[in-house]
Amino acid sequence: MIGWAIKLLYIVCWFHAALQMCQEPIPANEVEVLETYQAGHIIFVMDTSPSKTVWSLVLLDSQMPASKFSLPSYFQISSVNSSNTYWQVRLNQTIDVENIFHLTGVVIHSIDVKLSCFDTATQQYANYSRFIKVKHVSEFPPRFEPNIKVHIAENANIGQQLADLKMYVSDADVTENSEQKDIHKCRQNQYTGQGASGHNIIVPNGDCLILLEVPVDYERGPRQYYINVTVQDNGGLEATAIIQIIIDNEDDGPPVFVCDHSCTGCGNGHYAAFITSLTTGIIRNMLPNKMSAVDPDQGVVQYTIISSTPVESTSHVTINYTTGEFNIVIPFSDVTISTAIFFIEIRNEPVSLQSNMFKTSQFSVATIALIISPHETVIRKKLGSYEASIPEATTSLFIVMAVFLSALIASALAFTGFLLQLKHPQKIFSE
Repeated sequence: MIGWAIKLLYIVCWFHAALQMCQEPIPANEVEVLETYQAGHIIFVMDTSPSKTVWSLVLLDSQMPASKFSLPSYFQISSVNSSNTYWQVRLNQTIDVENIFHLTGVVIHSIDVKLSCFDTATQQYANYSRFIKVKHVSEFPPRFEPNIKVHIAENANIGQQLADLKMYVSDADVTENSEQKDIHKCRQNQYTGQGASGHNIIVPNGDCLILLEVPVDYERGPRQYYINVTVQDNGGLEATAIIQIIIDNEDDGPPVFVCDHSCTGCGNGHYAAFITSLTTGIIRNMLPNKMSAVDPDQGVVQYTIISSTPVESTSHVTINYTTGEFNIVIPFSDVTISTAIFFIEIRNEPVSLQSNMFKTSQFSVATIALIISPHETVIRKKLGSYEASIPEATTSLFIVMAVFLSALIASALAFTGFLLQLKHPQKIFSE
């Protein structure tokens, strides 16, 4: 009886030991595999000695489209010795994350597998679920696009984000999030090439955003800068590029009056001329010089008479829309006034600018004072670089009074226009 009990205990212990060998031969539940590991790299080891076993590997990951990709071909399971007590799961080929992504559109992060064990002695089966984590590696350096140009409006605000350097960089490495590029940080280097350096003007921060540090002005220049920047990916690989920063012109200034440097008191937009009551034609004796304006933003300047005092004086004159030539079409012989003042709006027609499709035109106001003499007898007197027809009884005091009067009226008109624009912003002149 005791003998049978000993035999039974021996059989139970043997069976338990054999089953145990098939149950816990794999110590790790998770194994990390770099995407750069070469074929032959050992992933799992199953030591079931002294029991003879047969192992198989089944992949549970169903993300991959079988028509384009065969994940099982990446693994090989086999016995290392002839007694089948020592098994290994090895890489059959490198798990190339980039290649898999290009074939399937799937970014592979992990692989779930099932390892099945069959003990030939006990005829017992056991299944084990294991997790293979695929670690991404930065293998390829980032690359900049060629000839990068970034446009900045001259009225951009300080601290304004101008561009994201990551938009101009590509990296062959596939990150764990396929929507993100493998770019870790950026830095700016000293620019030593030709052209103005934007080192202290346009600055990329650590997040690769280009920010404006100081104001830029198209008219004053420079109109383009260069910066030297470097981007670094998560593996420490770098790329460097020179980026051209182009300052775009904005319609940000009204027309300015052209001043003849041979005269004094010009450039303020106040003009005067002496005429007789019979004068007609283009006024060529304007003081202190010919009325002329230019747009600093390179727009087209246009001249328009907007009012006069007395009001009826407007019917006596015309103005060339593009040149500003002032023309008396009806003489002032039927009026009793001695001075007529005209208000001229000088507006720029907005140029086509990249930063804004719709622009508001700017304008300035000039005044022209016509000092009218009833006498037809005139004398010729040279004033500056212009010859003026001056009535015999007229003195230089009329010039001072006319210009002073026109300046006062122009200031009043400008202030009134400002108030109207505040009250009725929809009436602001715009194209």
